[in-house]
Amino acid sequence: PNALLEALAHGLPAVSLNCLTGPADLVEDGVNGYLVASNAGAEGLARHLERLMADDALRVALGTRAIEARTRFAFDTIGPGWDSALGLSDAS
Repeated sequence: PNALLEALAHGLPAVSLNCLTGPADLVEDGVNGYLVASNAGAEGLARHLERLMADDALRVALGTRAIEARTRFAFDTIGPGWDSALGLSDAS
């Protein structure tokens, strides 16, 4: 998921298999990329990749929304949740 998140943060729309290890937490299907059913295999991935490669406007639109990952997953945004989950208190 780190490479997927880095791609989104750099404005690249993502195409990912929707497996159990996190892509659905990062990719909003049809918003910042595409989630492909895990049983769709290489053909499913290829179909979505071809769609993005063939449509400049779609690629730009999804890429623009992909950049929002910078804010959604920034340390200042998720750090407090991790601190809370780990039972850490604010040192200030």
